[in-house]
Amino acid sequence: LVPVCNLSTSQVCKKKTPHTVGVPAWAKAGLRRKNVLLEMKKPKSERQIQAEFNLENDTTELNLYTTTRRGPLFENTADTESRIEKAKITMSADKTMFVCYHPAKPFPLQFSKDIGYHVWWHQDTDYTENYRDHLTKEETAEVKKLRAEDPKLWTVIALSRMLEVKPLAILLAAPLTDEQKFELEVERKLLNEWTLSKRKIYRANQELVRIGFW
Repeated sequence: LVPVCNLSTSQVCKKKTPHTVGVPAWAKAGLRRKNVLLEMKKPKSERQIQAEFNLENDTTELNLYTTTRRGPLFENTADTESRIEKAKITMSADKTMFVCYHPAKPFPLQFSKDIGYHVWWHQDTDYTENYRDHLTKEETAEVKKLRAEDPKLWTVIALSRMLEVKPLAILLAAPLTDEQKFELEVERKLLNEWTLSKRKIYRANQELVRIGFW
């Protein structure tokens, strides 16, 4: 009997080629780094020394324009020349590499967001310094009514901002029941499953309802 060879491509018993096809990218990068380090360890030739000397004493300014530039070019006026610092190429202290410095562009401040800006539900407690410490009888009754109707909409922070009273006064005047706490916990877990844009829309709709009530 003559044995029949299995011609399936999944048979690896007689395979003599390596498991991977080609050389991985990380292996190629490692070889390139190794070759660069070997070249740097070699003594510099006379041509390299002369090229470094010419580059160090060359007064020519280089204007580096890449294909990733976006937007219109700056006009070459006296004002822009004084405000925009061009890219500079220098050498490192040990004379082993070139360093190209790209200074930051003078973007206008009116298009930048203020570092102190944040939405009202992320505010700290500093905004309550001038708020009152106690509620009046009418305000206490209104707070209890609103908290009983919809505790998700009328939160402590929202009522504190509306009445300009410190949050502790709201907590003491209208504490939540166990059912309301469970309802808020369900809402919190549901919001954590939503995307950021969906949560923002939900908060914005709540704020519109509060503004309409005020």
